[in-house]
Amino acid sequence: MKTPAPRSPSHRAVRRLVLGALAFVVLGGPAPGFVGSCAPSGSSAPDAYRYCLDSRGLVCSRELESGRIDESQFVACYDAIAPFCDTRRTWADCIPSGASVEACLNALRDPGRFGTASTEIVECINLCPSGI
Repeated sequence: MKTPAPRSPSHRAVRRLVLGALAFVVLGGPAPGFVGSCAPSGSSAPDAYRYCLDSRGLVCSRELESGRIDESQFVACYDAIAPFCDTRRTWADCIPSGASVEACLNALRDPGRFGTASTEIVECINLCPSGI
């Protein structure tokens, strides 16, 4: 049986950083919000840009932790977040409630669901018709 090569210090540092960020996000817990798929009229909508940054960052972390991408692909994934989200500063199809946004982000944070592809997380698919 072949012995795996030792991991580089940079790999350990990236993994520690990702796990630390994931722990911070998970322990932060959900914020209170509206129940349902769309925010009531007159209420303040969740920030689309912040949601884009958060959800894309979680997708990159999930892919790395599940082994679907390697460290260099993680860096590329993470580097692509800001340019991608710069084009998504408003909600395209609907304005989701704060509870819907938190449910999606919590599902993406859940280590027990890392085996499920991010595009198949029901809470994010149902957020708006366009998904994550």
